[in-house]
Amino acid sequence: MKTILIVDDHPLVFSGLRNAAMNANRSLEFSLARTIPEAKKRLRKPPPPDLTLFDIHLGDGSGLGLVEELRAEGREFQFAILTGSRDWNHLKKATQLGARGFLLKDSESEQIIADVERMLQGEDLFPGPAQSEQRVTANLAQAFHTLTDREKDVLRCIKAGLLNREVADRLGISVRTVETHRAHACEKLGAQNSVQLSTLLLQLKSLLDA
Repeated sequence: MKTILIVDDHPLVFSGLRNAAMNANRSLEFSLARTIPEAKKRLRKPPPPDLTLFDIHLGDGSGLGLVEELRAEGREFQFAILTGSRDWNHLKKATQLGARGFLLKDSESEQIIADVERMLQGEDLFPGPAQSEQRVTANLAQAFHTLTDREKDVLRCIKAGLLNREVADRLGISVRTVETHRAHACEKLGAQNSVQLSTLLLQLKSLLDA
């Protein structure tokens, strides 16, 4: 039985992954730390979990900052990031700290479980080349300029790590409208799933930030 610690202040993420693992009869045992002190207590106590999944934005601090602090103490543990953020700087920082992967919360729970198992087997999983920033190809730039202003707004919110409901609240539109804009943007950019969209958003960083 492999042990997985989830450091996240949203218990629904924990429940969803635990249920998906149970339904798929996976040999994974999940535990949850909702605060930085809870995570520190668990990760300072040997043995460490087989894999720890950190959210970046916690209610009482930064998941990446927590990893950095524990590493400075000499703590050794395998970890990955599980987040809604598609910020290039977060991805780059995670790789610098030795993350095994950078997983997206809006992926299906079953896909996240499969990715966890791959990381437990020694694979590193990132939504694109993680060691150097990707350049925008001419075709991708051309596709980007076919997006409507609202589609670009939705992509900027997604890149910032917002979920569909949060995007809707920020832009003053319905969740269904967000989903429609997202689907149209994915079609124009050629993204068939959340991981591909994340990779493209990293490539499009300079255009989205302009």
